[in-house]
Amino acid sequence: MRKLSEGLDPDQTAALEEAAYLVIKAREQAAERLERAGVNVDLDPSPFAARCSHRLPAPPPNRFCGCPRYKGDGGLCVNRFIDFDAPDFGGGPSERPCHHPASSHILAP
Repeated sequence: MRKLSEGLDPDQTAALEEAAYLVIKAREQAAERLERAGVNVDLDPSPFAARCSHRLPAPPPNRFCGCPRYKGDGGLCVNRFIDFDAPDFGGGPSERPCHHPASSHILAP
């Protein structure tokens, strides 16, 4: 899968990240509004997913970040999460930071 930001100039990349953050915040606000109205909220993640779709370097190959949701103020994601998909070296799943841009959180892998 081609990265969304591939081939963009710096201004276009900045616009993409700003737009991605706006999409994420709009989804959160919509879910909050529905919950306040008493509607059971389980928003379908397609086509905009909260899960980070940034492809990590090997090993293991073809693995996505897996951060469950973007947390931040428009910059890199500051969410820390338990990475159940990471290799287990005997200590069980580890907690790790995401640190990927907002655009990695808006399109499903």
